[in-house]
Amino acid sequence: MHSRDQYFEHRRQTLETFETQLRSLLTSLSNAAKARSALHNSIAELQSAFLALAESDLSTQLRKLFAEAASLQKKLHDLSEAQAISDEQIGGLVSVAESYARMCASARVSTNDSTEFR
Repeated sequence: MHSRDQYFEHRRQTLETFETQLRSLLTSLSNAAKARSALHNSIAELQSAFLALAESDLSTQLRKLFAEAASLQKKLHDLSEAQAISDEQIGGLVSVAESYARMCASARVSTNDSTEFR
């Protein structure tokens, strides 16, 4: 019986470790998505400001510089849009990771019950 207890204890520890790693992954993915969203909004805001400055009553040279800066911000905005599409795909990964974390928690409870049963 002693080896069986060790077996269940090892499985319980493995599940706890895996569940902890999954929860950490979920937190990291959520934080990264929030940061990318905030960056996307900031890039759009900066692009608008550069466009407004490029159309103002400044010297031709300054307007040209602001127009170039706005163009660069547009490229960054487009890249940010592509990342937003990737974030949607990451949503599928989040769903799978959440399911696995719930499954680990259930298995851990079952393992605890079987060791307490004896």
